[in-house]
Amino acid sequence: MAEEIILSTALSRDLLPRGSRNQKLDVRLKLFTHDTFARRHPQTACDVVLAIDTSQSMDEPFKAGSGLTKREAVVKAATAMVSSLNPDDTLGLICYDSAGYIELNRTPGRDKNAIRQAIATRIGQHSGGTNFQAAFELAKSLFAKPGNASRRLCFLTDGKQTEGSPQRAAELNREIADLRVVVDCLGVGSDFHFTEMQKYTAVSNGRTELLDTPEQAQQIFRELLRNAQQSLISNAALQITLDSHLRDVEFYQLTPEIRLLTPQLQTARDGTRGGRINLQSMAQTFTYTYVLRCNVDVMAGATAANLALGRVRLDYDVPVSQLTGQVIENTIVLNVADQPGQEIHDHTVEQDALEASLERLNQQAQHAAADDDWTTVATILKQMIDHSNTLGDPDKRKHYQQRLDDLVKNGKLSRDQLNAIGSASTKSTRRGRGEREIRNPDLY
Repeated sequence: MAEEIILSTALSRDLLPRGSRNQKLDVRLKLFTHDTFARRHPQTACDVVLAIDTSQSMDEPFKAGSGLTKREAVVKAATAMVSSLNPDDTLGLICYDSAGYIELNRTPGRDKNAIRQAIATRIGQHSGGTNFQAAFELAKSLFAKPGNASRRLCFLTDGKQTEGSPQRAAELNREIADLRVVVDCLGVGSDFHFTEMQKYTAVSNGRTELLDTPEQAQQIFRELLRNAQQSLISNAALQITLDSHLRDVEFYQLTPEIRLLTPQLQTARDGTRGGRINLQSMAQTFTYTYVLRCNVDVMAGATAANLALGRVRLDYDVPVSQLTGQVIENTIVLNVADQPGQEIHDHTVEQDALEASLERLNQQAQHAAADDDWTTVATILKQMIDHSNTLGDPDKRKHYQQRLDDLVKNGKLSRDQLNAIGSASTKSTRRGRGEREIRNPDLY
């Protein structure tokens, strides 16, 4: 059927001359809900569970000089989202320190006073270590029960886990994703490890957010609830298969969050490369953008008018319409020119690919920092500054330059500064994290 979803492809270069070799090519894939479907179904009921770190360190200031503790800021942020709950939405609250505690067991959104009371009183009642495993175990127990089709776990911490099994926590995170739950990870404080928490969100295509101010924390909590209320497409998975003649392949998600997906592509016996990317849910107000970078040969002896580069398939369900097993497919095609000089350029695809590649550089910088190789970190930051200049993105350029200046001054970077690099590199400023206006006719 597939009339709910639009899948489009665009190439940075097309009509390459026959016989050209080792041509650099970028491909952009865009997925978004059809305007008619988005208008017909503006919202759906959702189940949201907040898993809030209540360890002793949450009583430290939110930031140096802040008038609020991390705990107080989180209470305000969680409270700010309550007014936006719809009657059939549910909210669960888990507090965790050395152990886990269910404070709200998926309370209906119509019971706002009970929800506000629990947030105001229960988050302040605990203090101890940090046990991710305990929090994920309780979250899984809440989501194991039948509920609304749109489901989201907002997991907040101010540091690394100090108790429980990190391996079991990661396993539980995957088991929760298998229950069709999107897991978002939010961090406060200087002990939050942005890159490590990305591993949790990547499993279910959630968001990784570093909360810089109490005001931003309130905004993010409200955004995550709104995203859950607008996610009518569920159980979505993108399957990409690339033909064997593609080389030097890099595959990225650009929006809603930039991710390097190349490690998820596996090579088959016939030389093709492919992988299955879990989108989990899709909100009507987002464009989901993916970017492929590669090199390709256009053989001189070929007689066809075009060259197939790969195939893309999206499988998904539409619970609001009682539809399951929906499929939409597309072939990525490069057109071939018989004469030179006919090439067509799309510089917006090149720009998207360049911005996505900042995440590869960020990961390289994070690995070098873990090895105390600060010379390499400095070199990578200079590359990121050059990329930002080419993109015409002064905000990212300023950000990376500040981190380079800090590194030159101090000889190393703090966890706070490394987190800031990671946070900036995963946010696509060109596309506002994928948010779109559904009335924009240029999208169709």
